[in-house]
Amino acid sequence: MKSNRTIAQVKRHAKIRRIAVKVILGIVIYSIALLYFFPILYMFLSAFKTEFQAVYPSLVFDPTLATMQRVLTNPRIIRALQNSLFHVVVGTSLALLLGVPAAFQLAFGQFRKKTTNEKLFVWFLV
Repeated sequence: MKSNRTIAQVKRHAKIRRIAVKVILGIVIYSIALLYFFPILYMFLSAFKTEFQAVYPSLVFDPTLATMQRVLTNPRIIRALQNSLFHVVVGTSLALLLGVPAAFQLAFGQFRKKTTNEKLFVWFLV
């Protein structure tokens, strides 16, 4: 059975279908992204609530910086933040110190002329 549709109609139908698939896929992706982002947004907004408002949440609240002031003036929390920052800086520095030479060797090195020990050392760095 032959179709009475012209080539232009088939192309137009295919284009409309591609656009519809892109729109539906975009809606699904944005919905999933919003689903993952909502807890982060909720925690950020909870930082500006009083303890009572955080325990008994409501959609409308008066934002305050009192909790932030109390937390950021606590010497134990300041010390913990300093420790975290130190570990981040040292860990990142070590990763770069070992990773960049290994990446350079893997990208530009000639493995055929290397001994087995040298090859193993480079792969150990990776």
